[in-house]
Amino acid sequence: MASRKIDREKALINAANAMRQSTNNPAVLSRLDGQIKDGRRNIEYFESKLRDLDLQRTTSGMDNMSLQPGARKANNPLTPPPKDGWNGYVQEGQGGYGQPMMPPRAPYAPPPPGAPIKRQNFSKLGMLVES
Repeated sequence: MASRKIDREKALINAANAMRQSTNNPAVLSRLDGQIKDGRRNIEYFESKLRDLDLQRTTSGMDNMSLQPGARKANNPLTPPPKDGWNGYVQEGQGGYGQPMMPPRAPYAPPPPGAPIKRQNFSKLGMLVES
């Protein structure tokens, strides 16, 4: 993607240079000089980002490599999953379907028997709706 943007910026710079040679208007020349300068700055930025991404890719590739046969890192997308296919994805006690629901917590839990009932707080809008 970045190489397409670099190619686009190069094409814009070439077009600005061609237009620059075909005019003597100082306002147009000034605008074209600005466009050429912006294009060069954009190309430098895109190339630096490409270098950074390549560096990240090579360092992450080195991190995922292992010299031991059969060694598998969990975050390596190139290593196939184990034969069971789940790799302990859902473990006991993690919750999920088929697990009992969590008990309600305050403010939704009912007060214990014999406890005084707290006064409800209403906003002004709530008082209008309740009326």
